Amino acid sequence: TTYFARAIDPAGNASACSTTGATYIEDSTPPGTPAGGFVTPIGPANNNSPVVSGAAEAFATVHVHANDPTCTSAPISTTASATGAYSVAFAVADNSLSTFYGRTIDRAGNASACQALALSYTADSTAPTTPGAPDLDSESDTGASTTDNITRAAAPVFKGSVEPYASVKLFHSGTTLVGITTADAAGAYTLTVGALADAAYSFTVIATDTAGNASPASPALPVTIDTVAPSAIATAPDLNAASDTGASQTDKITRATMPTFYGNGALAGASIRLYASGLLVATATADGAGAYAVTSSTLTAGAKTITVRQLDVAGNESDD
Repeated sequence: TTYFARAIDPAGNASACSTTGATYIEDSTPPGTPAGGFVTPIGPANNNSPVVSGAAEAFATVHVHANDPTCTSAPISTTASATGAYSVAFAVADNSLSTFYGRTIDRAGNASACQALALSYTADSTAPTTPGAPDLDSESDTGASTTDNITRAAAPVFKGSVEPYASVKLFHSGTTLVGITTADAAGAYTLTVGALADAAYSFTVIATDTAGNASPASPALPVTIDTVAPSAIATAPDLNAASDTGASQTDKITRATMPTFYGNGALAGASIRLYASGLLVATATADGAGAYAVTSSTLTAGAKTITVRQLDVAGNESDD
């Protein structure tokens, strides 16, 4: 309703009617309930001050309650903008779950019903447990042993287990970051590092959960990277006398199709590979003094050039 006025003095003279009216709006209609939009940061997060944002009637007062579906507790209140946008900040406890509810009060004082905003927030300030030491993948642990952590792989692969979906950072020497990955739903991770120089290393991992909490560093895994091939064995292999059949045991002519060869000068404990005209025909292990004996697989008739190579513990192979 809009009201206009005219003035009449004591002599009965009347003024003109006012050109500007006074308007009164009677409003007894409750506003719509507020809508929840989003919470920042996205939980779970290591943050005790989440901000709830959403939309309501323009210029309305918005009351937001945490964990109160009746909206009777003390709210956090704000006034919606001209577009209806609102934001309120809460203080929540560590390791808590908050579900939010809201009520709108328009400028006429009409209140909406209490409404679930379909928003929740998890505050998580608990760090993951200390992860186990990373493990050098067996395919990267080259050489005679797949468990000695001595490898010729300059870019080795590591595996392990942490909290599901945690971010995993791999370090050497405690502080040098060499790789980052994310664990799967079971907490398993696989991580390949960039090429590293030959050296002895100490690898650790730190797991950071989806809330941003970082674990203590894991126990260290010592790994030696060695990509340098050993020297060739200085002396040629010799045909064992028992395998050198016929009139002479030194003429290297034999009817044995699986002859045995021997020699020395290898690295202690080195893996020995026997080649016949370039074809690998047998392997053996040198003793502590570097001596070896190796029996060939079946050879075909004909002249053969017999050579040996040695592999160090990292799996690097020498020349003939």
